[in-house]
This record gives sequence, structure tokens and C-alpha cells, in this order.
Amino acid sequence: MQFHCRVATILVLVLNKSTNQGETPNVKVRLAGFILDDGSSLCCGWADDARAELLLRLQEIVHLDASVNLKLSKGGENSTKLKYTIGCCLEKMLKQHTSVTVKNCGIPPDFYCRDLDASSVSDKALSRLEDKLLKFIVLNACCKGSLVSLSIHWLSKHV
Repeated sequence: MQFHCRVATILVLVLNKSTNQGETPNVKVRLAGFILDDGSSLCCGWADDARAELLLRLQEIVHLDASVNLKLSKGGENSTKLKYTIGCCLEKMLKQHTSVTVKNCGIPPDFYCRDLDASSVSDKALSRLEDKLLKFIVLNACCKGSLVSLSIHWLSKHV
């Protein structure tokens, strides 16, 4: 089914380092569960890798300033800041952690994603910066509010 929707919140994400050489970014979204808003109702859906990349906005450019704060790119920004796509930031993180899981532990629909739990399958704990990056990605996908057009496999009709 094709429709226009926006991400209301994210239920779960499983991110892996991609094994395909030449993929940009080199990130594979294994599992992505979203609550979507089509303007009239909320629905729960799962997205595959390409659709999840679109919904998570992994191609957007962010700026990293001296204090390593993430900010979305706005034209005319100071060129002394480092520019990366969100996906490239994830790729750097996944070099240390082969797989990362983000769960929204809040009561659905938790629109503000206050209770996110990020973990790695490697023996290494996620750093504060890596945790901050994952939360930024989730909140950026939810708070931008722009509509996208996609086909979704439905989990349930309404939440």
C-alpha cells in the first residue's frame, strides 16, 4: 500500500555494519519498527533497509562542532565545522560495534522518545557520544514532521 506519512515515533531499530562494499553509507538497517501518522490515524509498520534509511533521514548532513554537538545543516553555516551525513556518523560508530539496537521502552505511542535504550552486541559499551548520536537520529526522524511517500507492510491497522 502506497501512502504519504510521517514518522510519529520509533519502536525499535537494529543497525548493522553493511557487508556490501561501496554502499553509502555502509550501514544496514536490519529491523525498523515505526509508528506512522498519515494525517488521519496512527499505524504501526516495519520498514526494510531502503525505506528505513529514508524514514531515518540518514542522507541528511549534520555539523559537528568543537564540543561534538550534532546540528542539522542549514545553508551558509560556518565552514570550520565538520560536515557528515547522519549515515556516515553511524558508519563510524559501527566500525567499533558490529550491531546496535535501539528500543523505545516508553508506552506507545511515546512521541517524545523519552525512554530510549541503546545497546551493542559487542563487548564494548556505547559511549555517551554514541548514545547521543542514536537519540539524535531517532528524534530527528520523529521531529522533522515532513511527509514521505512509501509503501509499508502493515503490522496493525491502528495503535
